[in-house]
Amino acid sequence: MTTARTATTRPIGMFTPDGFEAADALVWWWKVSADSDMADDLTLLSDGERVRARRFRSANKAAEFVICRSAMRHILSDFLQISPDELVLGRRPRTEYEDADHGPPAIIHPNTPLHISLSHATGLGMFALSPFHVGIDVELNGRRIVRELTDAALTPRERSFVLSQPDEPGRSRAFLLCWTRKEAALKAVGTGITSGLGALESHAWKPGPARMVTPGPGTPATWWVGDAEAPDGWTASIALAGEPAGPVAEGANDTLTGDISGRLRRNVIARPFISRRAS
Repeated sequence: MTTARTATTRPIGMFTPDGFEAADALVWWWKVSADSDMADDLTLLSDGERVRARRFRSANKAAEFVICRSAMRHILSDFLQISPDELVLGRRPRTEYEDADHGPPAIIHPNTPLHISLSHATGLGMFALSPFHVGIDVELNGRRIVRELTDAALTPRERSFVLSQPDEPGRSRAFLLCWTRKEAALKAVGTGITSGLGALESHAWKPGPARMVTPGPGTPATWWVGDAEAPDGWTASIALAGEPAGPVAEGANDTLTGDISGRLRRNVIARPFISRRAS
């Protein structure tokens, strides 16, 4: 299923099935091989997920979708001490007026207060688990950035940050820092990038985490956003619900100082997901 394999996925001593002891979120990542045998993975998916997999025009995209959904179920199975085929996943409507097809992903069974988020880009999957509302996004580096994309997706300050980089790799990296923070927050909200990216300020030019405010009803509006550890070749960000632990500096630049950034910091632990299955 994945390129890395061993006996367990849970970091012993950091987390227990009863709750989080040393972190606000735990993130797993795994590399995806397009030529993986998906037969066992498909058996774990719901009917709806299998329908979605068949709709992909690209065989590689279909394989990535199936393998990542299966990996998420294996991780939750280990963490919650439940068989993967007993898990029921769905969505959590943001308000009482939305149906079960809208909102961020959720664990329906077993009953748990934990929140989840899944992301995958070419060759890599990432999964976040947290007692807080959470969103995660990962993107493959090396994407060439065109001016039209920066105009549509970035705020004026973010555009200045991206276009001030001295070369194309630097501009691409800066753009992905902004993009993944925005998408992580919107995935946590449950809207995805259908919402206006240009209205969200990522503060990606500042080191450390930042506060982001998202529009819309239901879910929290204030998010802690920061970099998520990922293998070389990918850029990832995570968003967690909650107000910062200290005041946020307001002023001409509306940025976070190093001191305030330190008070915003939250403990996010990332590590490879290693399947129990033999290679």
